[in-house]
Amino acid sequence: MRRTNLAQTGTDWKTEGNTADSSSFIGTTNPSCLQFRSNNIERMRISHDGNVGIGVDNPEERLDVDGDFQLHGDIIFTDYEDSQNSSLRILMIDSEGRTTKMSKSLFKAYSSWEDCFDINVGVTLPGQTGPVTVVAGTYSDWGKRIEGSKSILYTGSDCPAWVGIGTNLPMTKLDVRGDGRFLHGVNVGEEYTVNAGLYIENFLAHSDSYFDYLIMVKDENGDKLLQLNNDGLLRAREIKVDLEAWPDYVFEKEYQLMSLNEVKTFIEENGHLPNVPSAQEIEVDGVNLGDAAKTSMEKIEELTLYLIEINDKVEKQEATLEEQSKLLEEQQETIRLQQELIEALKKLSNKN
Repeated sequence: MRRTNLAQTGTDWKTEGNTADSSSFIGTTNPSCLQFRSNNIERMRISHDGNVGIGVDNPEERLDVDGDFQLHGDIIFTDYEDSQNSSLRILMIDSEGRTTKMSKSLFKAYSSWEDCFDINVGVTLPGQTGPVTVVAGTYSDWGKRIEGSKSILYTGSDCPAWVGIGTNLPMTKLDVRGDGRFLHGVNVGEEYTVNAGLYIENFLAHSDSYFDYLIMVKDENGDKLLQLNNDGLLRAREIKVDLEAWPDYVFEKEYQLMSLNEVKTFIEENGHLPNVPSAQEIEVDGVNLGDAAKTSMEKIEELTLYLIEINDKVEKQEATLEEQSKLLEEQQETIRLQQELIEALKKLSNKN
């Protein structure tokens, strides 16, 4: 059995294990590194000053790795695992790739941003070796929001960071590539008291965030499908309104059609058609497109009935006039014959 000599006691380390005391160790007693090999190839070493190197001959840090490594758990940084710790909560990475710490008060003294964390753009803050970039942080007043997590990404009101969900290159302040779900509505603008599932408020005209259109919807070819202007004008290719009933009841025999004289009297007294809202009502309550279309069709159908009724009267009058015209022609023919007879009688009388 192969054995390893114990430097302290002179005994051997057995490959199946030993019973060792607190003074036993495997290592070097001179300023030389401790090497670990497999297949006669060095895999790891511990330098004489205690730095561990993997793939590195002269490790310069406590752990110096040349290559990738895979982590299946958390990396716990002292003073960062407790979200309620108020002394050191900001984790930075400086220009040389080193982590450094900064308190919340010191961070805000160097930065005008409000609790801003940006992992894409370097934040010019003084570190031990140069400018540093904020990576993550925890604040005590986030305790209820964190709910056990060790860090949270947060962008304040003045933070230039862009957040991407489903994309490594966000094109706007919030860029989501995929579906989204909002349980309590979507608000765009400065008004927060309006109870609406979707609320859009335009900014001031001189603001950089001023909207040219409140709503703009385009198809896959970039053609406009829906456009809502700032003055309330809505443009669309087509609008379909679902209705429960259509006014074909006008053509039923039971429908009571007002006479034209009754319609005339109603207009003179009210200033609008029957069953049609007045101008004052429209100014106050607006107009429902479905009801307006239904009422318009009702009046069109009533007008059609009036036209049919008038046409029937005109046809009857035309028939009467035609009969009268025929009778007049017959009377004229009778008069002509009578005049011819009178003339013949006159001539006969003169001969006698």
